[in-house]
Amino acid sequence: MKKTMLIIGIILFSLNSNSQNKTATLYLTNGDTIKGLAKITAFGKIKFRYNKKSKKKIYLPNQLIKFDLNEHDSKNTYAYKYIQGNQRSTKRKLMILITAGKIDLYRITTTTTSAPMAGSFGGMGGMVMSFTMDSYYVSRDDSDTVTKLTSRGTLFEKNFKKAASEYFKDCKSLVNKIQNKTYKKRDIEEIVEYYNTQCN
Repeated sequence: MKKTMLIIGIILFSLNSNSQNKTATLYLTNGDTIKGLAKITAFGKIKFRYNKKSKKKIYLPNQLIKFDLNEHDSKNTYAYKYIQGNQRSTKRKLMILITAGKIDLYRITTTTTSAPMAGSFGGMGGMVMSFTMDSYYVSRDDSDTVTKLTSRGTLFEKNFKKAASEYFKDCKSLVNKIQNKTYKKRDIEEIVEYYNTQCN
C-alpha cells in the first residue's frame, strides 16, 4: 500500500546557512548596536564577527531586535516580531522589512516540500515537489506585534478584501480601492505605499 505523502515546512529567507558573511549592523535588546560581518543561520540565529579574523559569536532571536544586512548591492532590514493571533508560539519570528512608514510591511517566505511516496516494495518513487508561499504582515508605529494580511502561493487563505478593509478602515479612499478591486492582494506593497503617502 502506498503511504500518505509527508509534508515538510521550512522557513527560508534570502540568505541561508550556506551563505557568505555580509556587512551588518545588529540592534540588540540590551540597547547596544554593533557592526561587523553576519549571516542568518537556522531558526533565525545570527552568526556574527567583527571582522574576518575575529572570533565568531552566535546571537539568538531573544537577543536581537532587528539587523541590517548589506546584500545584493542594497541594505535589507530584518526584524523579530510577534504575530498577532498566533497561538502556536510566543516566540518572535524573523521577517524581512519590505516597506517602512506609518505602516510597516514585512514578509516571511515559506517553502513546503513533499516527500516522495514509498513504492510497493519499500522503495522510494514519485516526484518531489516544492511550493513557495509569501506571507505578508503589517504593523503600526514600529510595534513589536504584526498582523497577517495575506499570503501568496496558497489556495487556502482568509478573505483578503475583508481583512485589508478592516485594517485600513481609517483611510476611506484606500478601502474603496480595495472594495472595487482596484487593489487586490497581489498589490499589497502598493496598498501599504498608498496608505503611507496618501492617508492622514
